[in-house]
Parts: sequence; C-alpha cells; structure tokens
Amino acid sequence: MIISDLISLYRTSIRERNHSSSLTDYEIYLIANMCANQIKQQLLDKNHKLGYKSYKNISLDLEKTIFKDSCAPEFMGCKVLKTIEPIPNVLINNFGYEMEVWLDNGKLIPNLSFTKGKRISNHPNLGCYYDIINNYVYIFKNATKYCVNIRAAWEDITQLENVTGSNNRPCYDPLTDEFPIEEQYLPVVFAQMDNRLNIFTKKPEDETSNFQTS
Repeated sequence: MIISDLISLYRTSIRERNHSSSLTDYEIYLIANMCANQIKQQLLDKNHKLGYKSYKNISLDLEKTIFKDSCAPEFMGCKVLKTIEPIPNVLINNFGYEMEVWLDNGKLIPNLSFTKGKRISNHPNLGCYYDIINNYVYIFKNATKYCVNIRAAWEDITQLENVTGSNNRPCYDPLTDEFPIEEQYLPVVFAQMDNRLNIFTKKPEDETSNFQTS
C-alpha cells in the first residue's frame, strides 16, 4: 500500500467514527511511520524477521577517499570507498544494522565497526567489510568498485527521496513506492495511531447508553 492510500484509508476510518482531524497528510504519515517502526522494532528485539515490504533496496555510487588521513590499523589501508551521499538512519537489531550490503558480485559484505578497534583487530585476514560513519557507508579493503547495493529497514523511508541512486534518480518515490510494513500489521498501526491522537472507537453499549440517557 502506497503512502497516499494509507493516509486516505486512515482519514476514512476517522470520518466513519464521526471524528475529524486537522493534521496534514505529512503529519499523519509521521505518526503512522512512528507506530510502524515501534512494531518492527519489537519484532527485531525478539529476533523475529521482518517481512519483505519492510525493506527498500537502493544502489549508490562510491568514491575513493582517504580514511581519516590515517593507515592505522595497518591492514585497513588508507584508500577506502565511501558513498557519495549519506544514507538515512536504519533500524537496529540485536546484532547491528538491519541491512545488507553487497557489491556487484552479489556477495554480502559483513559489518565491522571501525570505532570498536578490538573487533577489527580480531579479524586482520577478513575480506572487505563495511561500516557506517556519520551516515556514510564506507567499504574497507576494496577500492576497485564504484557502486554499492543496500537493502535496509529504514527509519524514515521518505528521506530516501533526497538520496540520488546510481541511476541518477531519487531512491524513493512516495507516489508509487509502498509504505514499509506488511499489510497484516496495518490494523495495529491504526490502533496505535488512534491512541496517540486520542481517537476511540465507540462500543455498542455506548450507543445504547446514550439512547437511554436521552
């Protein structure tokens, strides 16, 4: 379900319950995304897998750079690859980023944090790997590729609209791309949105009570 359809569906559900809202479409999206992220984070915290709609694939151009003007630790090498543009924040699982990174050979690249030197120093013979620093993806120990593929559960997928992919087009189109959660969870998302907006569904006994009172 694309974002505009989700917003329209929720507005309809509000009207059917004789409620109104002065929120803009973007504000409704932000609340829906917040509730969806809460559901997805709960699943990740329990080591459950997310559905495929929770992810969005992008392809970004890389550039060669000198990493912090330093070659320490030595096995990293000075020249590394870095995405030309920063990426939005990614949801976190119990082991790290909820994302996969690979180059054109299709082989997944592991994530190791440079800021945690002990982890890296334990793997001096490891092939290329990636890290995210200041929202840029760095590829270490491989300075020959010019494009990286990323599949991730993004915190706010609409921020990809401002990221240019390798095809020179935005990485996300809110008019055609889907809202990032399985549709089976939409009733839960809407219920959480109701709670945040203090919108409550009338129960049959409430109608009966109102009739008797009048």
